[in-house]
Amino acid sequence: MLYDRLIRLHRIENFEINRKAVWGLLGYRFKKTVISPRIKSLVEECFHEAENLIKPAGTYIIRRIKEKNDSITFYNTKITLRGESMRKLLKDSYAVIFMAVTIGPGIDEKIKEETESGRMERAIIFDVIGSEAVEAVANSLNSLLDTQARHARSFLTMRFSPGYGDLGLEFQREIYEELRLDEMGIKINEKNLLYPQKTITAVIGVER
Repeated sequence: MLYDRLIRLHRIENFEINRKAVWGLLGYRFKKTVISPRIKSLVEECFHEAENLIKPAGTYIIRRIKEKNDSITFYNTKITLRGESMRKLLKDSYAVIFMAVTIGPGIDEKIKEETESGRMERAIIFDVIGSEAVEAVANSLNSLLDTQARHARSFLTMRFSPGYGDLGLEFQREIYEELRLDEMGIKINEKNLLYPQKTITAVIGVER
């Protein structure tokens, strides 16, 4: 595994959107809910349109852990992790992967367009597809990193994103700066929310 090198993946192709999850988020239950032909056709139509809007990309950097005390510090960077969630996640880790993935602004723009046109049904469907798409892209990058770790005789922890546990959403700004996400066209606002909205940042521990 390469340490302290910022890796850009301008195209991530090996991902698959979980269609069952999309239907579940839309309120349909497998083998329990009868889906009307109109809704089925509408969702498939949105899926087809979404395929041309999704532009998946990712980036990551691996930092070796320097100290684990009240906070976790790293070599060659000022980024610092704090809180019980991170202490538990990284208790056996010797390094950490900071990662981000996005599907680009296309879905966000489509949701806005459909909402402004009063087509809320379509807006909701695109929102759900976008959420599952970025999750699928994150899983794809996670799988790639897992393969790299195993080649280095290491293992990865679960993926953990800002806003969960006691890893505050404000930490998203630290990852944003660490990964120089502005260079990928990603923006962050005063509330530490990202745009495109269908963007995920995360921390993954590396263990032996």
